[in-house]
Amino acid sequence: MIKYIYPPRPMLFLREAIPTLNLSEYCVQLKLNDVRNIIIYTPEKGVELFTRHNTPHKAYRPKKDTIEQFMALPFDKTKQQIFDSLLMHSKNETVKDTWVLMDWLVKDGLYQLGTGFFKRDLQLDGLGTRQIEQGTGMRLAWEYSPNMWKSISYMGNMAGPLMDSYEKYWEKNQLVEGIVLKSLDRPLRIHSAQGDCDWAFKVRYKKEGVYTF
Repeated sequence: MIKYIYPPRPMLFLREAIPTLNLSEYCVQLKLNDVRNIIIYTPEKGVELFTRHNTPHKAYRPKKDTIEQFMALPFDKTKQQIFDSLLMHSKNETVKDTWVLMDWLVKDGLYQLGTGFFKRDLQLDGLGTRQIEQGTGMRLAWEYSPNMWKSISYMGNMAGPLMDSYEKYWEKNQLVEGIVLKSLDRPLRIHSAQGDCDWAFKVRYKKEGVYTF
């Protein structure tokens, strides 16, 4: 039984450098203003939540209804599952107690080492219906249920347009910090607490003339 997995940590990337990538090899997702949320499910303990530092959340306890929404997803409840997700709660005033599924690291008891993100993203897509969340008016994610969302993956050539179109929201309410580019095929590997992964890049908006690294 796996007790914890340090999630892949995207490397920092400059907005001006986006054209240097072969964008046909990537998908792009919104970088939300959030807290990393590692969801570990086991038949013995049920649902446990951790930060990316392998510690429990200090300022968050999920509501019973949110746990029930997660448990309603169609995954195998007889085997361990570990999801990498984002917690939308304490860092904004608009979205609360919401989990945004981002990656499926351990599926049916198997650590998905060696698989590409494209495959794992399709697995996440199979957990719900593609319905855009309507509560924010910003089309931030797919909404599987009111508090259970999933990151939308756009084609890599949408990186520039997404950065441009969502910048106004950073200036308005800081719900969107930028974008994350993810290689479709580079393999998942074991990560350390501080180690950046080589297949994902995060690009943030500037704040007060400097990048908010």
